Amino acid sequence: MNTVMKSILLAITTVLLLNDSAAVATETQLRGSSRGLEQDRRILYPDVRVANWTPYTATFTVNYASIFCSNDNNKSVSPDGLWKGSRGLCLITSITASVKTEDNETVRCSSYSSSGTSYSTFAVMWGGANSCSVQRTNESNGIDIINKTHFPLQVSLNQIGPLYWDIIQPGESFSRNTGSVWFTIQASTYIEGSTKKITTSESVFPVVAVTTLVLAAAFTGGTLGVIGLPGAAAILVGGTVFGGIGATTDYTGQTVAAVEQIFSERNTTISKGGAYATSNPRPVWEVRGGPYLKPTIVDGEQVQELLGSELTLTKIDM
Repeated sequence: MNTVMKSILLAITTVLLLNDSAAVATETQLRGSSRGLEQDRRILYPDVRVANWTPYTATFTVNYASIFCSNDNNKSVSPDGLWKGSRGLCLITSITASVKTEDNETVRCSSYSSSGTSYSTFAVMWGGANSCSVQRTNESNGIDIINKTHFPLQVSLNQIGPLYWDIIQPGESFSRNTGSVWFTIQASTYIEGSTKKITTSESVFPVVAVTTLVLAAAFTGGTLGVIGLPGAAAILVGGTVFGGIGATTDYTGQTVAAVEQIFSERNTTISKGGAYATSNPRPVWEVRGGPYLKPTIVDGEQVQELLGSELTLTKIDM
């Protein structure tokens, strides 16, 4: 082999080696795993965060735009859990997800899709009636509050009085962009016809007014419909079954006392001061507890027992 041919082969080999190195370097740079890029995180996109706001384990895949970016396939996150993954300079094109219910049924969620986004925080959201979706969570300065109770909630962000407020159904979230300020978060179980709504003239946060309307509302289909039960569902309250076929409709003193205990202020109202609205990261709060329905058996028939627990408000990691 003459000198010219050797030089050509050497040049070709060098080009091939450089291309291979470039491909590796590109993958490394895009995923942000080299030491040099780790030392200067300013040029990288924030880590991907996928929260699971459903009551079931979620499995998801994060798809990236570049062929040099490996997708994050079949990742798993438990209920109320958070998955974090480095993506360097990779843009996200879609996130697909599914959850498996207690009946071992796989529910495929509505996916998130984009032509290529640098946004980094997402959540798998439960919509009730066996539906879920992947959504981008807000990255502006503000606060998100999730209703993890069985009943609707009236929530507000307060300073001297309520500044932002709304009624949110079970599984839904309250989201407000507010700027970087401090608030007192307040939440109350909301029963149509028995809880006073906040209006622009309110200066204090109203609490649920416990009357027989609370019990009556449960059998009209309004409240029960919201939490996925028919208006004719049998409800066990204070040892008495209401609402089912042949069940009683008379409210005894024992029943009213049980309802008042279940819907006590401790179980239906929560307030927490010192909640700071920011975007780094944006705070997410969960409301849990309160009045709830638990399946049980009475005389061989399945009924829903109305019970109560203390309402809680907890900040979760995002």
